[in-house]
Amino acid sequence: TTRSIVSTTELEACRVNAKKEKRVRNRDNMRKFKKRGKISRKKMMRKLASNDARQLENEFIAKCFTTITIDEEDSGKRR
Repeated sequence: TTRSIVSTTELEACRVNAKKEKRVRNRDNMRKFKKRGKISRKKMMRKLASNDARQLENEFIAKCFTTITIDEEDSGKRR
């Protein structure tokens, strides 16, 4: 009676390598086929809201630092 010893380690190593290669292929395909330039609706709405807030802030700061000019006629009457 002869017995044949079968080792499964070779198969397991092959499967591990195949999985690693598949991950690399998937990563490359994701990079290759990813959509560029599209902004999600949430990001777009947040961007619009931040622009509005920035504009209001700038208007407020401009109002804080406005200078009032006195006309020469008014200053001449005070003398």
